[in-house]
Amino acid sequence: MQNDHNTTNQQTQNANTVSCNTPNFSQPHNSHFTVRSGAQYRALDLGGWANLSNARFQHAALQNAMPGKLFASQLLQCSGCILSLNMLPARSGMPFFHQHQQFEELYLIISGQGEFWLDDDVFPVQAGSVVKVEPAAARCWRNTGDEPLYFAVLQTQSGVMPADHSIEDGRLVAKEVVWR
Repeated sequence: MQNDHNTTNQQTQNANTVSCNTPNFSQPHNSHFTVRSGAQYRALDLGGWANLSNARFQHAALQNAMPGKLFASQLLQCSGCILSLNMLPARSGMPFFHQHQQFEELYLIISGQGEFWLDDDVFPVQAGSVVKVEPAAARCWRNTGDEPLYFAVLQTQSGVMPADHSIEDGRLVAKEVVWR
């Protein structure tokens, strides 16, 4: 596969704002983020988790842009999921509850510690915790530690996976693995 490093890096560095169709939503990002692409892939390199502090999330429910949220799925041009990479500063939290209409969310805690508040339940999370949230659940979270809380959120449409969670979509490829 051939990589188009120069074109992709130039496009990433020249884009000051990545936006989606949702009103009042924009996401400036920093040129330290590198997107590499080939014929059948795109790869994002943050240059380290700490660079998430340069990303900003703006929404009508927020008075000011919130630091630390990058919609990687936009940069990666995903067509079947929404992936955000997040950094919540020490001792801070979401200032509002939210829920979804169709999308369930998976939260993967990468590092740090915090608490999730889902409907009437509050429970601790830490590096290695994974939380699945149904669309209708009212959700909020906070960082209870003295270091940033890094986490990834994967959104997918609820109810579309086979009931047996099958991996039958995967197929072996007749290609020898020889690393160069």
